[in-house]
Order: sequence, then structure tokens, then C-alpha cells
Amino acid sequence: MRIGNGSAMRRFPPAPHPEIMRADQKDSQYLNHLCDVCHDAYSCVFGPMHATAHQNETKLAGQALYFFLTTGLGVQTLGEEYSNIMQVAGQSGLPLNPAQRTLLVFLQTAVPYIAERLRRKISRASQLTVLHRSSDGNAPSSEDSSTSKIPLWHPQNLKQQLQKIYLQVLQHWPMVLPSIKEALVLLSRANLMLFYFRGVYYDVAKRVAGVHYSLLMKPPQHKTRYHMLGVFLLVQLCITGSNWLRQNVFSVLINTLKPQSEGQVNIYSGRRGIQILDEDDASISDAYWLSKSDSASASIGSQESAGIEAKCTLCLSPMKWPTATPCGHIFCWDCVVESCNQKQECPLCRSHMVHSDLVPIYNAHF
Repeated sequence: MRIGNGSAMRRFPPAPHPEIMRADQKDSQYLNHLCDVCHDAYSCVFGPMHATAHQNETKLAGQALYFFLTTGLGVQTLGEEYSNIMQVAGQSGLPLNPAQRTLLVFLQTAVPYIAERLRRKISRASQLTVLHRSSDGNAPSSEDSSTSKIPLWHPQNLKQQLQKIYLQVLQHWPMVLPSIKEALVLLSRANLMLFYFRGVYYDVAKRVAGVHYSLLMKPPQHKTRYHMLGVFLLVQLCITGSNWLRQNVFSVLINTLKPQSEGQVNIYSGRRGIQILDEDDASISDAYWLSKSDSASASIGSQESAGIEAKCTLCLSPMKWPTATPCGHIFCWDCVVESCNQKQECPLCRSHMVHSDLVPIYNAHF
């Protein structure tokens, strides 16, 4: 932002690192308080069970309300007022226009909510697809023979191709999801590392929108720098990236470059393996291992089906962080804690309990 008289123009100095971080921490405090108020209001109107089931929506409402009344209207947030800084855009340092404010509010509120909803929907569809495929087996489809004579660019054929791609995505989603999460974490840490070095964009949303801060007061004489923290983050990113390359890229290259003479090729599964002999020096047939793998996959499928069917009786959603009460009933952690805040008794049998009686259950597959 710039001020001036006549032809003389002066530009506000860029905000230093401590003021930006102090403003973000203050905004986080007020934002969490507003989200809790929205959750309590929704719980008073619709009950604690519905409030727990829609806690992401109440959080979105609190975030949208806070950022719309501040950034959306072109005024400072409470944290920015506390640190005496202001959001500006571009090299000119001018205040944000309506389009930039709308984009920033959308990136800060709607994008995380939409991403979480898509992740849950795809994960649920992926689990159901795996169960259906395991229950149907390898039965041939009757549509293959009828659609083999249809041209490639026919709408029906294109629809089937897109459906196959979608099923492939759902099938491989459990393996891809950890990589996506790790990539997002690395992206956030890389942005924080650049902030410690340059002090411009504190989060990814402001970097995408091109929004940075100007200081609305006299800059301090002693400037605090965080270059050492940036160096530590850089070392951490290098170590994490090297481990990821070693586990995902180098291992695949080593397996593909192994000579075929090291092991016998398994014609059934396409994998290499060492030939195993029984007591009479006779080769154990591959059918034995195939039957073992089929039984193992069947047991895994039964465990997955059991996990999907287990739902919390309060939120009617899949069990998340299962927690046992003294009477033996099991609920989600958030659900039973919210219910205990309202009334210190079991939601099902009404037996007395307090917060210290709740026992989280780890490594359990419900």
C-alpha cells in the first residue's frame, strides 16, 4: 500500500516475520472460538448427535463467517489489527480488489472442506468397490461381447471406458491416498521454508492468491530473522524426499533391473520367486500358493466388510477413534465426549460415567 502528496509517493514497508506469525496465531484463536460457538448453537437447536455428525459443516460456517466479515468486506482481521498489518497484493502494494478477496476466502474456507468431502466419498466408494469385486469374483461380463463391435468414439463405449478408469482409480485409491497426503504435507512445509527465508507468503492460500502483508507502523530497528528455521526445514525436506525416493522409486528400479536368473518366474502371478521343494525334493505347485492367496484375500475381504458395517450409534457414521464406556458400549471419541459433556451417562444404557472413565481402543478393526 502506498501513500503520498502530489508526486511524492511512499510505500509501506513489508511486514516482518514475527508480526505475520503473531497475526496468524491471533486469528486462529478467534477462529476456533467462533467455530465452537457455531457448533454449540447448532447442538442446542438440533441436538448433540446431529451436531457431532455435522461438525465439519459447523466448522465451515464459522470459518466462512469470520473471513467474510473481515477479508471479504475489505477490512483487517482481528489478528491483523492486533499486529498492525494489512493485506496487499502485487508489487504495487495496493489493497485487494473484490476478486482477490473472494478467491482468498474461497481458498481458506471452501477448498479444505471440499477436499475432505471428496476424500471421504472416494474412500467409501473404493471400499465398496473392493468388496463388490471380491464377491463377484472373475465372472465374465456379458457386455464385453455386445460392445466389442461398437466404434471406439461411440458415446456408449466412451461411457464404459470412463467407468473403467473410475473403477481403476477407486481400486488403487488406498495406495495413492498416503502419497497424496505426504505430498500435501511436503508442499506445506516447503512453503513454510520459503517463508522463513523470504518472509512473504505464510500459507499456501495466500501464495496462490498473491496476497502478502504491509506494516502500518514504523518498522522495528532490530529485525528478527528465521533463516535458521528455514535451514532446518530444508534439511528435513531433503531427508524426507530421499526416504520417499528410496522407498518408492529406487526399490521399483532395483526390482525391475534384477536378472531373471536370480529367481524362477511365476507364470501364474507374474512375480519372481525362489523355487521351494518339499521333503521329497519335489517342487511345490503354484496351485498351493494360489489357494493360500485366495483364502488370505477372502479373510481380508471379510475383515473389510466387517469394518464397513460397524457404525457409531450416535452419528450413524463409520467408527472413528473407537472409545469404550465403563458399561462396554463403543462409540466414536468425539460423539461420546460430546454426549458426556451434555449428560454424564451412557447414551444407550444410561449408566453413570465421567470423562476419565472413557477408554480409547487402539489397533482395533471394527
